[in-house]
Amino acid sequence: MIYNASAYKKENEKFRSDYLAVNLHDYDIRYEALQEGAAVGAQQKAVEAAVKIIKKYKATPEDAAKDVDAPLELVLEALKSSN
Repeated sequence: MIYNASAYKKENEKFRSDYLAVNLHDYDIRYEALQEGAAVGAQQKAVEAAVKIIKKYKATPEDAAKDVDAPLELVLEALKSSN
């Protein structure tokens, strides 16, 4: 059997290059998903905080949403579902 080192090296380099490209792509997708999940979690926490402020201190939904940087629409929805 004849062993062609240069052909093997080229195949190996191509495989490594393709493998790394796939891994980087998968890493980017996971990173974006984690970032999106963190943003959604932070927003949900802000909405919950706004609802607590409204109930505890009798604040208006607009003021509470503004104070905790929560979307007013989501605060109003949470208020409806909590009653």
